[in-house]
Amino acid sequence: MSKLFDLECALTESRGITKNAKYIDLMEITSRLSGLADHHGLLEDMDDYLDNVTMHLNKLQSAIFQCDEVFEFAITKQSLLEDES
Repeated sequence: MSKLFDLECALTESRGITKNAKYIDLMEITSRLSGLADHHGLLEDMDDYLDNVTMHLNKLQSAIFQCDEVFEFAITKQSLLEDES
């Protein structure tokens, strides 16, 4: 097998791993915290914190997906090397 093929397989595997980032279940956590805060008259305060959590989760998911770029760049580099040969 060629190095390029190995890298393409690694990219496929990486995408399989990183796609799990979109399945982080924030709804249950935010729902339970909202309910608890509402019960104690603190829902308005909690909303600001939960908005912050959502923003950071989106950033985390993006950062995880960017890990695929390591393999994408390596594939591009290897393709160029093989084209030169």
